[in-house]
Amino acid sequence: RFKRDGEQYDVVVQVAPLDRASPADISEIYVRGRNGEMVQLANLVTVKTRTTSDPTPAVGETVSFAITVTNNGPSPATNVSLSDTLPAGMTATGLNGTATAGTYAAPVWTIPSLASGASAVLTIQGTVNTGQETQTITNTTTAAVSDQLDPTTVGDDLTESVIVSNSTMAANDDVNAGVNGQTGGVIPGFNVLDNDLLNGTPIN
Repeated sequence: RFKRDGEQYDVVVQVAPLDRASPADISEIYVRGRNGEMVQLANLVTVKTRTTSDPTPAVGETVSFAITVTNNGPSPATNVSLSDTLPAGMTATGLNGTATAGTYAAPVWTIPSLASGASAVLTIQGTVNTGQETQTITNTTTAAVSDQLDPTTVGDDLTESVIVSNSTMAANDDVNAGVNGQTGGVIPGFNVLDNDLLNGTPIN
């Protein structure tokens, strides 16, 4: 897989079975680049996971995604890059865009060099915005590319989603002060009092 003029292309290499019997054989495969130089192949695997446990977060809760790039090729991958950004419907936290290697300037994450067998992780994190109840929020990344052509997309997992839950009111307090001047029983059916819970958080 490689990029040219903003477009991404898949490269299909035909090799005799004897010359592709093990992953290490990738190091012996080269293709000619547009400048005439021979370019070595790589094997980058990009996997996105949701690292927060709740698949149905409520408004105001934090959702974290981790994008892990692993170099399964036999040689270092140079100038590794992919694109990812915080989905609409969320507000970034201070951890959004932090990475264990390279730099993130939304939406592009770049890693100067990733050794054979090494992995790097990018965190995309935000809180769910008001008004997102029942909505599906999806985070999608592009597959990592590098100076070395990637002959396969096997193992890539590029999308994760959450479904925002409805707000839940627990009227478990009938003795404290009312909210906005109202007290329990003043208005039929209205008994929202101080310290009742909205999504598990006391109202005050």
